Amino acid sequence: MNQKVNILTSLQANIPEEAKEMFLDNLRGERLRYTERIKEKLNTQDLFHSEENIEQLIKASPKQISELAKKWESGETEKHQQKIKWLNALERDKKALEQLDKTIKSLVQQNNEFTIYDLLELMFNIILCTLTKRTPEATKSR
Repeated sequence: MNQKVNILTSLQANIPEEAKEMFLDNLRGERLRYTERIKEKLNTQDLFHSEENIEQLIKASPKQISELAKKWESGETEKHQQKIKWLNALERDKKALEQLDKTIKSLVQQNNEFTIYDLLELMFNIILCTLTKRTPEATKSR
């Protein structure tokens, strides 16, 4: 597998500006849908009631949300377990949003030359989003 990744990362492709803009438009649309999904999740939950807590969750990074979930792990009530499960889902959403931001930023900063690996990964994720009507979960960096 590593040999294939090495080969695909060593090959370059020059894509037209129109294709790059198409990719960016798609990613920005997914980012908007994901942002709305997070807002809806925060507005419809009944686990955290104070406006201050909700505002903190909106601004929190995935790491901060993970740390908060770990604090709740000591509790054994059903409410604690619900909070942990909800926070873990929010963390996944925030990680995916971070990954989208990173991909968009990288795409904007690149000229029109891409490694074949990056191009295939980008196209796969766009197709996955289209087929599943969701944003792919954050993936490990290679």
